Amino acid sequence: MGMEHDSCFQKQQQIVREFGHFNSSEELYHALINLGKTGSSLSSADKTPENRIHGCQSTAFCKTTFKNGKIYFEIEADALISAGLGQLIVRIYSGEPPEAVLQCSPDCFEKIGLSGALSPTRSNGLAQMLTHCKRAALACLVGSK
Repeated sequence: MGMEHDSCFQKQQQIVREFGHFNSSEELYHALINLGKTGSSLSSADKTPENRIHGCQSTAFCKTTFKNGKIYFEIEADALISAGLGQLIVRIYSGEPPEAVLQCSPDCFEKIGLSGALSPTRSNGLAQMLTHCKRAALACLVGSK
């Protein structure tokens, strides 16, 4: 495991530690939504077809920026799953080298019991957010060679 991957993995492990004490999946879900929410939003110019995340239960956009060898994400979404958990994923992966985003496993979301807290539609939205981050990281990696 390289140092970059460790950084990304450590962020995930912190989430596991912070949310290991909830008794019900509903409590866990709402706590994660609250953590995931931020005040960031995209301008109308950022809401392009390229930035659109397909497969979420409502409109979601994620802007990717690559600078100083690291990849940064910013998201705006109508759906709670994307605005909360999607933003949480973006927060975990943001500021990492593309290699780290590609290597970093989403396992922590399963470890903290998210599967019990999510409906199939919400689970699909979360999966689409992860896929979007990985694709963006791969594009940055290929483009920087």
